[in-house]
Amino acid sequence: MNEQPIRTLIVSADQGLVEQILKALAPQDDFTITGIVQDLEDAIAHVQEVIPDIILVGESLEGEEERLRRLAIQAPFASVIALCPREDILCAQRALLAGARAFAPTPFSDEELCTVLREVYTVEAERRRKLGQAPTQPTQASETSEQDKVFALLSPKGGAGRSVIAANLAILLRQETDKEVLLIEAHQSVGDLDTMLNLVPTSTLADLGPDTRDVDEDLLRSILIQHASGIQVLLTPSKNDDHRLPDPSGFGRILQLAKETFDYVVIDTGPLTDPYTGVVLQHADRVLLVITPEVPSLHRAAVFLEAALENGFPPDRIQLVVNRSTARGGIGQQDIQDRLQISDPFLIPEDISLVTYSVNQGIPVALSHPKSAVTTSLFHMAQKLVNGTTQLAKTSLPAKGWSKRLPKPLRGLLSHA
Repeated sequence: MNEQPIRTLIVSADQGLVEQILKALAPQDDFTITGIVQDLEDAIAHVQEVIPDIILVGESLEGEEERLRRLAIQAPFASVIALCPREDILCAQRALLAGARAFAPTPFSDEELCTVLREVYTVEAERRRKLGQAPTQPTQASETSEQDKVFALLSPKGGAGRSVIAANLAILLRQETDKEVLLIEAHQSVGDLDTMLNLVPTSTLADLGPDTRDVDEDLLRSILIQHASGIQVLLTPSKNDDHRLPDPSGFGRILQLAKETFDYVVIDTGPLTDPYTGVVLQHADRVLLVITPEVPSLHRAAVFLEAALENGFPPDRIQLVVNRSTARGGIGQQDIQDRLQISDPFLIPEDISLVTYSVNQGIPVALSHPKSAVTTSLFHMAQKLVNGTTQLAKTSLPAKGWSKRLPKPLRGLLSHA
């Protein structure tokens, strides 16, 4: 239990929901309700008076992203937690991109809600404590900083080579630092890392079960598979076992545990529609946005960036990766930078035959061809990530109107990414 009660501000006009929250929190000695307001505007007006630790938002967030972002800015030392319907993936993604620290699914049990609030409070308190103890002088590049140890590979369009890059990046981080590296398949669909790494999935993420509250370091390590390169791998099931997989909040606990346990964590993120994607965005220190030099890939990347930045997602956590950058007929680097307003992207040259051979053999190119141009470019990426020398230079949002050029269903999906 906390020595001081967790001060909680409730934001909801739904009296039934407020009563459920009070029923869950009121009997607990480590919670105190500092106020109940009906909407985000009221919360913004009163948040500095009540000084909460947790702001629990139980109203619809569609169209309210700007107010949620203002609330998060107005109360920088409070953790915003959004209550989202279990089946509404986009609600969770909207909340996280607009500044929420976490989300809790509804309907909820009393124990489930209390657990989520306590865990978020504990993590945030520890983060602030470490920031307060941070040295005033820069640490040496060889030391792992708290800000750059979790790297998420995300691609708005399939077929961009995200999983190949993730696997090789993890191996090169291990070679460069000789530290513990964990590679995670962070999606609920069948993955490809087992075949790419020639691994037999004797245990997978599904072995943790839907409820991960009791998972500790020993249990997590027991289901990991060690690759010959020295990295540890957490795979998704080779068959669809959604009923055994952790729910999104449970998966968030796994990511936090992984961050505390390993020196570096590389995450192979699934599609934007996957329930785990919003959780990954919350925990990643750096999002490596993987595209190819093709118009459809640029379209989707531009829409994602526009939605992310308009919803307050920190731009310095995004780094562009252009895979197959030397492809004949591909869009040039300068055109990509101009269209996305991002400078200094990572460039990975095209070598289809080499990469195809590597994937088919189950031997990552970093091991099969360590002196190839592909491996060299990935090695330079690993070095920059380790040394903290990567940066997203963004002068403005991507050009307005990109989303209007896409089919309406896709616009709706990516606008809430």
